[in-house]
Amino acid sequence: MRKLFASSLAMGITGEAAFVELFVSGEGTWTITASNTQGLTCVIASGESWQTARNELAGLGS
Repeated sequence: MRKLFASSLAMGITGEAAFVELFVSGEGTWTITASNTQGLTCVIASGESWQTARNELAGLGS
């Protein structure tokens, strides 16, 4: 059995009682979770081959 370690990459509030969080491992696997204020967490989606997008605005050169 292979163990994967993921770190929280991003999070955001989805309302008054919940937030979502993105976890990504060094091997490219990823998981998105949603948690509420009562401590319940659910996996929303997961996958592999995560790639971080470049943060550039369209039409603006360097």
